[in-house]
Amino acid sequence: MISCKNSEIYRPGEKVSSLVNRPPSIQVGTIGKILSRWVGTLYAVKMPNGDLFRWLDSGDLFPVDSSQPILRVGDLAILNISGHKHQHFYHPQLESGVVVKIIKIVETDFYEVEFDGIGVLAWFTGFELSTVF
Repeated sequence: MISCKNSEIYRPGEKVSSLVNRPPSIQVGTIGKILSRWVGTLYAVKMPNGDLFRWLDSGDLFPVDSSQPILRVGDLAILNISGHKHQHFYHPQLESGVVVKIIKIVETDFYEVEFDGIGVLAWFTGFELSTVF
C-alpha cells in the first residue's frame, strides 16, 4: 500500500482544478468546488474489459475470497456500488456484482468534488487537485 500525505488540505467550498483526466467529462483544468474531505484507503481496479478505473473506496469492494478480508494488490474483489447518491460511477461496467482486480491501493486524503456544469464526482485524491487562485 502506498501512503500519500498531501501538503495541502482542501476545505468544503474551496475552488479546485483537476490535474488529471477522468473521461468522459473531466479534463485537466476542469474547475470544481470541494464538497467533503475523507481520509482512508482508495483502490484502483482493472475492469473485466481491461480498462483501469480509479478510485473506489473500501465500502465499494468486497473480497472474492471471504477468508482473506483485507484486500491486497492482485486480489479479486466484487463491486458493491448500490446506494451511492452521486454520479461518481460513470464507467459502463461499474455495476454491483462485477468482479475486478485490485491494481493499486493508496492511503490518502480524498475528496468529493462538484464540477461546474458536470455535477458531483468522487473520489479525487489531494494529489489530483490544485487550488484555483
